Amino acid sequence: MKKELLIISLIIGLIVMFGIAQADPIPYHWGTDYYANFEAHSEIGVWSQGQYVIDESICDNADTNPSEWHHNPPAETSLSESYSYESGEWSGDSYAISDANGIYLSSTVSTNPYVNADDNTYSKTYGWQNGYFYIDSVDKFLKVDFILNLSGNDSIGRSNHAGVDLNWYLNDYGTELGDSYTRIATVSINWNFNNINNPSIHEDHWLIPLEKGHWYYLFAYAGETLRAYQNDLVNGDIDLSLQISSVPIPTAGILLLPGVLGLIGIRRKVFKT
Repeated sequence: MKKELLIISLIIGLIVMFGIAQADPIPYHWGTDYYANFEAHSEIGVWSQGQYVIDESICDNADTNPSEWHHNPPAETSLSESYSYESGEWSGDSYAISDANGIYLSSTVSTNPYVNADDNTYSKTYGWQNGYFYIDSVDKFLKVDFILNLSGNDSIGRSNHAGVDLNWYLNDYGTELGDSYTRIATVSINWNFNNINNPSIHEDHWLIPLEKGHWYYLFAYAGETLRAYQNDLVNGDIDLSLQISSVPIPTAGILLLPGVLGLIGIRRKVFKT
């Protein structure tokens, strides 16, 4: 009987860790009051011969208010620009999406060896969101995962560059929405990278416990600004995942541990016999 219980504990731990412990999108409130807003922004510029020959940007907004003129989420933008002058070439791509699963950004800027030393291509890509949501069951957590992937090629001359910003915070309004709240989490990160050559990954993770029957307000912003000078290349991808998790991984590990230890004990007993 003990063996069967240990095996059941092991199975439950595995299921919780890899199955039941799945994360869900932020359950933003839909309605004419206390709704959520989303924005995505893509911008590309080319500096050549002492002036901006390309300076284009697009923006998209979405919300969870059925009566508003904005469309339903996601907010999404995509922009691609290129320019050539004599033998010089400049190019840039920018993509952004913001929805209840989080914010994803991807952008690339480049020039060839025949542009002037101060000529450059830049991109500005960002997304943000804010809104209210309600937690209707116990053992819920706000799971925030931030992953930045950078790569590029930095040639002799002015250094290529990437500026990255992450800001998010969470307010707890308790059981009723009003003017009173408690700020239970806040994060503000600013990174500046120069001489980008080898691929690199930068990440942070947070797990915030939530209370059943409480209203919360979440604000999140992620953005990246890239710049490539003569014969440079910069690629940047940001994945800011915002989800509600049922069981944190440490809890799943606790459920898994007795089964693992029990099977080790059973294995030793078999070998003894």
